[in-house]
Amino acid sequence: MKIKYLAGFSAVRAAAFSIAVAAIMGSLPQAMAQEFPAKPIRMVVPYPPGGATDVAARVYARKYAEVWGQPVLVENRGGAGGNIGAAAVAKSAPDGYTWLFNNSGGAVSPVLYKSLSYDAVKDLMPVSMVFATAGVVLAVSPALNVNTVQEFIALAKSQPGKINYASSGMGSAPHLMGEWFRMSTGIDTVHVPYKGDADIIPALMTNQVQASFLPALSGFPLVGGGKVRILALSGPNRWPAAPGVPTLKESGVPEVVYTGWNGIFVAAGTPAAIVAKINNESNRIIQAPDVVKFYPGWGAVPGGGTPEEFATRFRADVETFGRIIRGANIPLID
Repeated sequence: MKIKYLAGFSAVRAAAFSIAVAAIMGSLPQAMAQEFPAKPIRMVVPYPPGGATDVAARVYARKYAEVWGQPVLVENRGGAGGNIGAAAVAKSAPDGYTWLFNNSGGAVSPVLYKSLSYDAVKDLMPVSMVFATAGVVLAVSPALNVNTVQEFIALAKSQPGKINYASSGMGSAPHLMGEWFRMSTGIDTVHVPYKGDADIIPALMTNQVQASFLPALSGFPLVGGGKVRILALSGPNRWPAAPGVPTLKESGVPEVVYTGWNGIFVAAGTPAAIVAKINNESNRIIQAPDVVKFYPGWGAVPGGGTPEEFATRFRADVETFGRIIRGANIPLID
């Protein structure tokens, strides 16, 4: 900051004035953080109401509002694979009052779409991973008469191009998991995209499709029901809620290891002090007893950690999904 000397304003006084201004400017972000939040917060969910991410977002929104004494308003901005809502947050004022509550599918967009109106890596700042999920489960139709992953692989290899696997849409995490599994095992399967998990399960039950990678939240309730057969889980460890389901790693496919997440992002450029305040509060809220009770039903465990750790995880997932998309020659979306 340049100081133009006024008449009678000595260099010493000018220097002192500059130091005072710098001190005031330097204290502003901290003062803003201390006052934050001073008005309602908008939590954008980039998917329609009623889905798993939306349900979780509303649980956390109520808790933040309770703790801070300010409304946290959930706004569903679905469409374009979550990109409409994400773009709205990326382009919002970087003041901490507009949040994106997204799942790990948000790491697919940067490598699946040819052109976006925002840069998911540069324009969004990861704040807090609020919970991690068990990943996805490999589910098969009971009509296949297979009980293990290796039996399924053997069947698929004996019938190249005959086994159809369903996902919740082109470029979805379950679709990419199916392609990752296919490339890792050398099987020849056919992808059949559906609108959502609710349509896939009846298709599996009636053998319209023979397999699917389902989010654990959708798949675990089916364990033991006989409607579909769950062969394995993509996470690194067995899930306490379904200890009888082995991991893909245990089942002879060690390359395919994946867990999902839900987390909070804000616009890049949001003051670090505000980001830290949101993160610190998140780390407390995710361990609150009235929040922890939801995790088993979500197929999840509490997240936590620093913004830097979440950013590292986000970038790693972008890289992983990009590698799968390129390896499977999945066409990019305009």
